[in-house]
Amino acid sequence: MKNTTFFNLQSFFHNHTNETKKDQNDRLSDAQKKFIKKITHSYNPIPEDVYNTTTKIIEQINNLILNIKPIFELGIKFNIFLAGGSIRDLLLNNHEKIKDLDIIFDFNDYAHSNEKTFKSITLGVIQKFLDIDVSINQQEWEELTVKEKNYLVIYELLNKHYKVEKKITLEELKKKATLSDSSYAHLLNDKLEAVITLEKGENPYPFDVLIINTAIENYIKTFSLGICKVYVNFLNPLKPKLISNPFDFFSTIHGTSAFIDDGINKTITLDMTSFNSIDTINKIIENHFNRICVKYSTYKLEIQSGDNEEFISWKTKFLNYYSLNKSLPPKEEILVEKKIKI
Repeated sequence: MKNTTFFNLQSFFHNHTNETKKDQNDRLSDAQKKFIKKITHSYNPIPEDVYNTTTKIIEQINNLILNIKPIFELGIKFNIFLAGGSIRDLLLNNHEKIKDLDIIFDFNDYAHSNEKTFKSITLGVIQKFLDIDVSINQQEWEELTVKEKNYLVIYELLNKHYKVEKKITLEELKKKATLSDSSYAHLLNDKLEAVITLEKGENPYPFDVLIINTAIENYIKTFSLGICKVYVNFLNPLKPKLISNPFDFFSTIHGTSAFIDDGINKTITLDMTSFNSIDTINKIIENHFNRICVKYSTYKLEIQSGDNEEFISWKTKFLNYYSLNKSLPPKEEILVEKKIKI
């Protein structure tokens, strides 16, 4: 996988790197700078419909953070991000078609401190403080890894406030990758620990909570489509200031050069090199890629296959099918309606 640079889309500066603002700004072309200023509304006020949609998203995520606030008071720390499609659709003027929210819990920076916290308190204290019921005893609790404890406590706390539609761990994801259910195929990689899908309820959008085991930048790099590689940091427990309005939201969006270039060129770039099998890529095409192509029907397709001969062969065949699909009337489309077996 090629190196990926992250940019703060409003200041052109990602503060997690050692580079100066000028260094990163110099790496952007005039076209990239113009595009970034346009989509982050640096030239003009935020349109009312975009402002209202962004406000709904902010309120929904902040309500979730308030519902799980006791876990932070207990001393467990993790970062909370919004990533992927909802931000893409806000930036590319497709906000009316936002499907759901992908909210990421990143425990990576606090693994050691969380382990110490769990060791210092009993399961009974945790259950009483969080007002949850974990169906294991103290001995079973002590045998869990810190990652398993994080997941279990988060699941029980979310289940207390929301109706959990489904939950799935990394091991279950690996098993499901061989089954007909391809719902999470585009998320499948070893940097993801678990997914908890929450029903919409009274919220504007349904949402998935993704629990990851690496830094957010590393996880975003595994996304199959360049146009999805964007995120916003909603909560850093070391600097616990929530995003309160759309102006804060747009000023803290981070994206890769892959996202910026796809936006400028109106392309959908599929990076095959993030995955290790054609079967997984077929599932991504079926469940994720086709849906994005419908949403961004005027965008061109680009595929990065790397040097893998099997991927190169698949790419050639797929592009032929894709070209045929584009030439057919809508009712006869073969990619959107059916899975392609190549």
